[in-house]
Amino acid sequence: MKTNQLFRIGLSMVLAVVALTAGAQTSDSFKGAWYSPELYLYIDFYARDVPDPNSMDGDPCPGVIKMKRGYGESVYSFSSAVVAGNKAVAHAYIGEGEAVIRFTDMGDGTLKMDCSKFTYVTYEDGVKTLPMPVTLRKASPFLGTWQLKGGDGRMQLNLYHDELFDGDGRLCYGTISVSLNKGMYVDDCTVTRCEVSGDKAVVYFTGSRSSADYRAVLLYDPSTDQVTVSEVAPAKQGQAGECYVTAGMIFAR
Repeated sequence: MKTNQLFRIGLSMVLAVVALTAGAQTSDSFKGAWYSPELYLYIDFYARDVPDPNSMDGDPCPGVIKMKRGYGESVYSFSSAVVAGNKAVAHAYIGEGEAVIRFTDMGDGTLKMDCSKFTYVTYEDGVKTLPMPVTLRKASPFLGTWQLKGGDGRMQLNLYHDELFDGDGRLCYGTISVSLNKGMYVDDCTVTRCEVSGDKAVVYFTGSRSSADYRAVLLYDPSTDQVTVSEVAPAKQGQAGECYVTAGMIFAR
């Protein structure tokens, strides 16, 4: 085989490896839940099959943007999205017209979101403009549902956006339910506040048995996809009450 043929074959193999590596780096960059202090996004720029809350027929779309509480109640739907490598360009109707929103996978687990003008509506101050660009982080790992190991219990969380509902229909960051004696005694706890730092989260929740408020630390183990509860204590000094959520409990997928 001639030298130039060998060179071309070798070059083709190198380019194939580079292409596969680039694809692996960006294959899920523009999919799933992402958040910032102001925004919560649920997107799938590849399949474009996210349910559109602004559609009368429930048609799918590439994703939605929700303003977090304190920044208004606006929900924006993407009308289109195109991905090219580590970048994506999407369109959404924001304010009085369609806006072009650009995303960049920064390679460090974050997305940069940029828009020439991003407006949102608040009850107190009317229309406001959100400074751009915005850095978005993946809503992980405290998003999903886990079951109590060795007992009867369930943990459903989204510690990145208070879009879940408790048993009374109130918005919250999640619920932790534990039952004893085959369901005769139940404690349904509502997570009202949280502080997330990587694989560790501090949650504040209200128990149903005493209506008392508690504080606990949740530790996520990425090797097992399990959440361990620790440091459960009354949220306020001197406050007491019966709580079935206890330190040492492990919740698994």
